[in-house]
Amino acid sequence: MMPIPMPWQLALTIGENDLEEDFKVRSPSGQVLCTIGLTATLYIEHGDTPEVREGMLRAYEQCLRWAGRPFTWGADPTTGDPLSVAQTGVGDVRAWPPATLQYFDFQMLFTGAADVDDADGYSFLAVSREREEDELSYLSMSLPLEWATRHSPGEYISIVQELCALVGPAHGYAGPAIIGHAAGNDDEATAAIFSLARSYRGLDVDFPPQHAPYLATEGHIKGINWLTILGSTLEAQLGGYQTLSETLSPMARLLAFSSASTGRSGSIVQVGDRPLAGAVKTKEPMHGYEAVARHLLPIRTVNPAVIWPQDAPGFDFDESAAWMRRFDVP
Repeated sequence: MMPIPMPWQLALTIGENDLEEDFKVRSPSGQVLCTIGLTATLYIEHGDTPEVREGMLRAYEQCLRWAGRPFTWGADPTTGDPLSVAQTGVGDVRAWPPATLQYFDFQMLFTGAADVDDADGYSFLAVSREREEDELSYLSMSLPLEWATRHSPGEYISIVQELCALVGPAHGYAGPAIIGHAAGNDDEATAAIFSLARSYRGLDVDFPPQHAPYLATEGHIKGINWLTILGSTLEAQLGGYQTLSETLSPMARLLAFSSASTGRSGSIVQVGDRPLAGAVKTKEPMHGYEAVARHLLPIRTVNPAVIWPQDAPGFDFDESAAWMRRFDVP
């Protein structure tokens, strides 16, 4: 194995679980099963309000600007079927029927994949649910590692802050992640995703439709990444912004966010100047992550079901439990 020249000095290797030089894992037929990228996922309470839905629309429009290119595929807002952005008007979300944007459950799903069946590091998913008890809406955006070769860690942090300001999340996380297909993963892709997760502690496993129901019921965060987002309610449970800032220092930096449109606020916990991949084979140290995980344990879920793929060939229940506590040290 040999190192891949990595943006922000992330330590990944060629040959580890068939990770190729473009940071993708392919099937024997050439399908991209998963890839590595930078993902920001925000969970939102009362996500059916006009202010949040407008924030989601603006986040989508900003995503196009940040990436500097349009998506290639988008889900039909009515049927969910994949449509070519170039050949249809699905990419012009503002032109969708008003009822689609204003009533009932609302979803935007886009990917930059060349082939509709491929996973891609450039994706956008926003789901706004009609408010019911114990339910969360969510927004998840990913940018490929190639993007990071042209932008600094500070620019990415600014993007996450802007996303928080647009929708006012209850909690979330951002940083390096293993990215599957935006619409869901088959058994082969699931196996590839969890194979990488076994080798890199710092790469998140992220599929919000799986996580959200558990997080909504428990009222806890899924875990930590390079950036961990805490809304004001969770922030208060840890003593408030000032107390949290003092107790986390010097292991982490605390950044405030405020959403003028939703009236919600909170903070972003940043672990170090740059994210870490956490290679298991080389025992890459992740002391800052471990310290933050320990400090946030009162508001973290450790429920294996949050990520357990059950009948799919990924982690079994015990491996899922271990992954949820991967930053916990005796």
